Amino acid sequence: MLSQTLQKVNEEQKRNKPIYLKMLNKSGEILALINLIDDPDEEIFISITQKFIALGESVIPILTEEKEFCHDESISSKIDSIIYEVSFSSLKNSLEKWEETSDISLKEPSIILSKFIDQKTETEALEFEIEKIKRSVWLELNDYLTPLEVVNIFNKIFFSYYKFKCHEIASSQFADFGLTNLLIRKTGNVFSMGSLYMIISDLLNLPIRSTHIQGQHLIGYFTEKNSYTIQEEEEILFFIDPISGQIYTHSDIEIYLNKISESSSTDVVKSISNKGYISKWIKELARIQKKNGEITRSNNLIQLSEKYQDQ
Repeated sequence: MLSQTLQKVNEEQKRNKPIYLKMLNKSGEILALINLIDDPDEEIFISITQKFIALGESVIPILTEEKEFCHDESISSKIDSIIYEVSFSSLKNSLEKWEETSDISLKEPSIILSKFIDQKTETEALEFEIEKIKRSVWLELNDYLTPLEVVNIFNKIFFSYYKFKCHEIASSQFADFGLTNLLIRKTGNVFSMGSLYMIISDLLNLPIRSTHIQGQHLIGYFTEKNSYTIQEEEEILFFIDPISGQIYTHSDIEIYLNKISESSSTDVVKSISNKGYISKWIKELARIQKKNGEITRSNNLIQLSEKYQDQ
């Protein structure tokens, strides 16, 4: 069983030689740890879980393969628990490293979250698909288009050519939150579609960012800063629904704000930082985990989301 898994690791990871060699060198330790999973002693289980966490996310394919061959429900549950702990630890560490870098674009944390949502996600595959979509849009743009014309072209490619579709957030499955499901099956929800929409926009230097409007997940097309105008704050030209491409004016949003008894002016609408967007995304993942009865996992995600929310 382990030999088959390590052979698979050999084939899948040989292009990344340092990781591949490290895994082979650790194969004896991994086999010993796997053999201890069925030990009934809780302290031993905690100890081997910590050792797997220390080995990092590269052990996840091996554990996943081990779980697929396992016919003992209790051991399978233990393996699932270890996979989660390794994955969640990797999520926390990767987001911390992202936060410490000078580049706080949305692409990196979106891929990090997608790998947590689907452990089979490959970074290179996601980046390839993202670049392909970006190039499709870029080929249709020119310097003489108005912001509205730019978004209309963007939407045509995003929704008509690539045919991305969205599930309602209330009926979303855990996988719908990740870029992997969206890019492979062309279906996602407002967070995966919103993040992809903003990632492509950022790569094309389009000033499109998330906004805070109660009960909505709209993004805004902001005015671009330049050296010829003096503006204390960037203004929103119009709003976009990332799940359909529908464009809304300030008047549309003011009517909505009146209906929910908020301020009648869109002046109260502000942009959300990429960290803030990641925080909202993680919080929704926590809600799904709670709905599935995974209270501890839900609480872990809530605590993580609080670290990145806008002040």
